[in-house]
Amino acid sequence: EGDSNKPKAFHFILLMKKAYKDAIVEYKKTIQKDTNNGQGYFSLSTAYKSRLSKAKQDRLMEHFVAGTTARCAAGLVGINFKTAAYYYHRLRMLICLATENETA
Repeated sequence: EGDSNKPKAFHFILLMKKAYKDAIVEYKKTIQKDTNNGQGYFSLSTAYKSRLSKAKQDRLMEHFVAGTTARCAAGLVGINFKTAAYYYHRLRMLICLATENETA
C-alpha cells in the first residue's frame, strides 16, 4: 500500500527507465530473428547511445509525463527543440512497445 501513495508520474518515470532496458532486449531479439532488419539496428543504436546527459534525459521524461510540450521542455532543459521532439517521439515508441508486451 505504501507504493499507492506515490504519484502516478513517479511510477511512469520508473516504467520509462525500465522500458529503455527492456527495449534494448527486444531490439536484440528482433535482430537475432532477422539480421537484415535495419529498423532493429537503428532502434538498438538509439537506445544505447544518447548525446543527452542522464540528468537531461530525466528532466525531459518528467516534462513528458507532466504534459509539457517538447518545445517548452527544450527551453526549460536547455536543449534544441528538435532533440526534445525526437526524444518525446522515442518515449512514445517505447510506450507502444511496453503496452504491446503487456497485452501479449
